Amino acid sequence: MKKKLYALVTIAALSLLFSCSKSDPAPTKTDLVTRAGGWAFTSKKLDATELIAACDVDDLIIFSKNKTLTITYGSILCSLDQVTETGSWDIYGTNESLLNINKTGGNIDYNILELTSTALKISYLDPGTGKTSTFTFVGK
Repeated sequence: MKKKLYALVTIAALSLLFSCSKSDPAPTKTDLVTRAGGWAFTSKKLDATELIAACDVDDLIIFSKNKTLTITYGSILCSLDQVTETGSWDIYGTNESLLNINKTGGNIDYNILELTSTALKISYLDPGTGKTSTFTFVGK
């Protein structure tokens, strides 16, 4: 009887041991923004006015884990002088709510409105004009 009870307890303990698996930790904002394939523009708004042009939708922004970024312009150029741009980025602030992008032309802190594995939406208020620019991207 003791042998049967011991065997039953052992089987139950082993079952519990192997059935309890650690779940994967939730991805961080850095993990999400540095997704493989980068991000493609889907919307560029100034206040409520949509400004995205055909030349924007084939552009790609890639955030690398080493905090560098690359903006590659697609085959449809908005101007003939567009070249690949590089810069740096960082996520910081309360609840990692800000995305800083530093590239040619300026250093801007964007509010992160949405960041998932497939969507990125950021905005900033231009203090000079009082207008809000909002950029929406889809993961590639």
